[in-house]
Amino acid sequence: MSYGLRTLLKRPGVTLVAVISLACGIGANTALFSLVDDLLLQSLPVKDPEQLVLVQRVLEIGGARTKLLGFSADDLELVAHNTTVFSNVLGFSNLDRPVVKVGGVTESPLAVQQVSDAFFRTLGVAMLIGASDSDAPGAVISYRFWQTRFGGSANVVGSTVEINSDSYSIIGVAPPRFLGLELENSPDFWFESKTPPVSYNMVGRLKTNVTAEHARSALEALFQHIDQHDTGEARLQVRLSPAGRGLSSMRGQYARPLLALMVLLSLVLLIMCINIGTLLMVRNSARSSELAVRVCLGASRSRLITQLLVENAILAGTGSALAVLVARGCVSGFALPPARRATRLDVAAALKAGSGSTLGYDARWLARVLLIGQVSLSILLLAGAGLFLRTLRNLDRVDPGFDSGNLLQVLVDTESSGYQQAQVGEVYGLLIRRLTAIPGVRSASGSRNEIMRGPLSGWEDVEQVEVGPQFFETMRIPLLQGRFFTVEDDTTGFRSFPIPGGGVVNLPMVAVISESLAKQLFPGGDAVGHPLPDPLRQHPVIVGVVKDARFSGLREDPRPPIYLPQPRNPGRFNAIEIRTAGNPLTVARAVQEEVRRVNPRLLLGVSTMREEMDRSIMRERMVAAISAFFSTLALVLACVGLFGLASYTVAQRTNELGIRIALGASRWNVVLEALGDTLLLFGVGLAVGVIMAIAGTRLAAGAMSELLFGLTATDSLNIAIAVLVMIGIATLACLVPAHRAATVDPLTAIRYE
Repeated sequence: MSYGLRTLLKRPGVTLVAVISLACGIGANTALFSLVDDLLLQSLPVKDPEQLVLVQRVLEIGGARTKLLGFSADDLELVAHNTTVFSNVLGFSNLDRPVVKVGGVTESPLAVQQVSDAFFRTLGVAMLIGASDSDAPGAVISYRFWQTRFGGSANVVGSTVEINSDSYSIIGVAPPRFLGLELENSPDFWFESKTPPVSYNMVGRLKTNVTAEHARSALEALFQHIDQHDTGEARLQVRLSPAGRGLSSMRGQYARPLLALMVLLSLVLLIMCINIGTLLMVRNSARSSELAVRVCLGASRSRLITQLLVENAILAGTGSALAVLVARGCVSGFALPPARRATRLDVAAALKAGSGSTLGYDARWLARVLLIGQVSLSILLLAGAGLFLRTLRNLDRVDPGFDSGNLLQVLVDTESSGYQQAQVGEVYGLLIRRLTAIPGVRSASGSRNEIMRGPLSGWEDVEQVEVGPQFFETMRIPLLQGRFFTVEDDTTGFRSFPIPGGGVVNLPMVAVISESLAKQLFPGGDAVGHPLPDPLRQHPVIVGVVKDARFSGLREDPRPPIYLPQPRNPGRFNAIEIRTAGNPLTVARAVQEEVRRVNPRLLLGVSTMREEMDRSIMRERMVAAISAFFSTLALVLACVGLFGLASYTVAQRTNELGIRIALGASRWNVVLEALGDTLLLFGVGLAVGVIMAIAGTRLAAGAMSELLFGLTATDSLNIAIAVLVMIGIATLACLVPAHRAATVDPLTAIRYE
């Protein structure tokens, strides 16, 4: 061990490169695989997680529109007692911004879930301390909250907490590994209450030998028989999805990008293995004389292999420690072949060759194959990473149709803030007056829809956007024909229609449409003044045409929007847009304070519109950033590999190059002679890499299509860019060896050994 360590320290450059390569490759692999494991692979720490399914009741309202229906406590009891497909069912509901007090002190915002009876018993989760079952309603706290708030005290059981003014006794502490059923929401409290929530999420445990399809059919028949909703033409469906790996809205969104990144990471690891294998081979070939002497002194081949593997294990251990991973098993796969090659010696030839010995035929062949493989895999990796980087660039260049600079979006919740529908109009007017009075605010307007937060409501081919006065001016959406909405449209722009069963509904009679919809409905003509056809048959009159805008997100396929005025008493609004004179962040705090003065529970969040736009492409930004890191790492490894082989070639041929210069050869010819073999191999690697990139992107075109934007997987420009980048890296890697070859002193070279 000590001899191996001294040997590695004699060549610190090679050792440092190998350790850093291992640390980067293994560290990146660990980080990404941990994410994949948490999101896609790991099961919940509960009993028989494969039996758990999420039950969803959905109304299909026509086209792509659906409405998700929750479950009441009676629904849970009905399913538990009237079906033969579940052994148990449970329900949970997330509280909206609960107020929690411990010891009379209000806690910082916590995640709290109200759960049905026998929640933990159904899951098969045993308490770390206490018990989950109690005659009286009680609360179970998470292990994390127990440690941070109670310091891990065993006396926590029996303590009292207050949740939304109701008192509960702590009856247990959940085990450390149980973080709830939802991956994006780890509750600090679970509690049972005699007063059930308005709506539960339902999870059932399938009986043995019952399939999900059988359970779905049974539940659908049950709900269609007893459901009291007036569905009209809508169709009721029951959906079951596996819940054993946790419930996650991110899984469907990020599964394919993570798998694509795992493929890129596999290429990085392969390049790392090739790079380190080449380094070890070159290093061991330079020690052929030393190893030959040891053979002459009686060392067996197995002893030499053991010594070289010990040195490789030191490299692996050091690199693994830096990557916080034990990676000896991973490294042994590429450490043994160079060790076996190094100990396959012709002792007499090795002793004659001296310290400047060259690679044998087999070793040269293997080194060439490794270099070609490294270059070709780097091209394939660059081509894949380039697709994601150019996708992000294309998304960043998308024109949303409005001026996103100096624009704030305030998200509010009028429904959960205690307001009746008749009060919402007064609250809206008060907020607009207060916000426009803030210094630095130019205008403000409300909308029923949250901008850049996913698909908006509407019909199959159009989006419906309900907006207040000054919306277009605040968003700076250009007017192409007609006029914007005015304050008078809040009242005179509506007409009362009778509804079945008595009563009336006020529907807007004026509308503003987008440019693309105007061209679609009125090709070559003026849309202003014409009635707008719509499924509700209210036929509002078009008063204006504006430029196309994207409200669902930068990546979303835009549906042309129809703008309708909000009534004076809108009943509900979800967002307020604010145009500022300067940096919107300078007035964000004042905006928050004004909204909280009206009602502390009203505010959900304040963000700039650019932040909202970035959030809408967060997945693409993550994929681009990680793939850029991997491709940069692969380029560094390829550069090191090329530099090492070129430097070794020049060093081993120093004597020959000096003689050639002494005999009159030009230095340019000497450089080509010294590096010609390396450059030829690099060219072969480029050609193989291009073929692999073309074939790989064609095979993966279908899987990658949803991850790309503004280009296709088979984009030839992308491969050309990868080749140019690789040529630049090769040029950089060969500069120093070329300079050494061109500046060889003939007298020194002739004496070089």
